[in-house]
Amino acid sequence: MLVAGRIERTWYNTVVMYDSTNRKAMWGWIASKFRSLGDSISSAARALWEGFINLLISGYIDEALLRFVIVIGAVGLILEIVIIFRITRTHRRSKRMQQQLYGVSRRELDFIRNLMAFLSRQGLELGPTTTPMQLARQAATTLDLPADALADVIALYYRLRWGKMTPQPGEIQRAQQQVSRLEQMI
Repeated sequence: MLVAGRIERTWYNTVVMYDSTNRKAMWGWIASKFRSLGDSISSAARALWEGFINLLISGYIDEALLRFVIVIGAVGLILEIVIIFRITRTHRRSKRMQQQLYGVSRRELDFIRNLMAFLSRQGLELGPTTTPMQLARQAATTLDLPADALADVIALYYRLRWGKMTPQPGEIQRAQQQVSRLEQMI
């Protein structure tokens, strides 16, 4: 019981009570650190202000102003590097994910984008519930375009997109030429 009483008293004095002398010392230390931080910030601001006044009056750049300009320039440069790095990383990641998703590069799918843009200019939009094949059938009936040519282009797109197959040599060029011929028919 004596040991348990000592443990309880130690726990109470060090954790629960936290001796008032120690508390005062800790808060005094924290307050002194904040005071020294405030003093250094105000002296730096005062020196920077005096440097700015000297620059305006006499055209002289003192050391405090020069350091401030260097720090601002370095921070700006670091921010630019970080932003450029993130943009390029995001772009590379999206290209890599698209390559994995489609199995082909984005440029190789230009034929389907061109076909959809052509049909959009003709007033046929690919809606959220419309598949490209349904749009091709609608284009064949409303625009009087050859259904087999449209179906071939869409079938190639489906093979590349969903089948993740690599196209045969010249197959994408033929699809692009077919889209060009379809555009010339109207």
